[in-house]
Amino acid sequence: MNYKLTRLDGEHIVLVPTGEIGYNKELIELYKNWLNTDQEVRKGLGDKNTYNYSDIIGLFDRYIREELHFFIYLKTSEGLKPIGDISVVIRGNDLDSFSSYYNYGQGVGYFKIMLGEERSKGYGTEAARLFLAYLIDQLGFEKIFSSYYSDNTASKKMHERLGFRNLFKKNDEGREEIFSELTKKKMRKK
Repeated sequence: MNYKLTRLDGEHIVLVPTGEIGYNKELIELYKNWLNTDQEVRKGLGDKNTYNYSDIIGLFDRYIREELHFFIYLKTSEGLKPIGDISVVIRGNDLDSFSSYYNYGQGVGYFKIMLGEERSKGYGTEAARLFLAYLIDQLGFEKIFSSYYSDNTASKKMHERLGFRNLFKKNDEGREEIFSELTKKKMRKK
């Protein structure tokens, strides 16, 4: 299914589709820095990989081709400042864990968000609300799945505020990963 993605404008943030940005060298370097050196990002993602420039290009390729992927920009007096990314995966391994919770073909996706900067200020929740409303109200999604590590209290609080319901837990290399869902009905109540 092809989706036409549009820029989404919130009170403090703007979500810009990665396909609209393309292969911006400064953004690629910033993203590489977040993934390689920001310990909070690495812990939140559970990622132990190190990424070089071509790895990040590969991620951007996947984001443009296979995901509904946006970069999160903070509105500042100097203009827009990139602070993270947000996406929903609509096919692939990320959805496999949830296969018993939906029927194939139903508007479902796996939600991901990462803030490389400006954490704990409400921007991630604002971006998530804007993005999830867009997925459900404009693109017709019925269910959104997600996961987070139980020791990531900021992610846990955000999922709770957004109305995600915990489905099950898995132990991932000594860390408890919580798998959750948000339905169209629950989103509309929030």
